[in-house]
Amino acid sequence: SKFEGLCIHLDCFFQLRIGGNL
Repeated sequence: SKFEGLCIHLDCFFQLRIGGNL
C-alpha cells in the first residue's frame, strides 16, 4: 500500500481483496 500510515478506504479495500484472494 502507498498509504500505510493513512488508511484510504479504496487502498485498504484493494489490499484486503488482494490479500484475501492471493
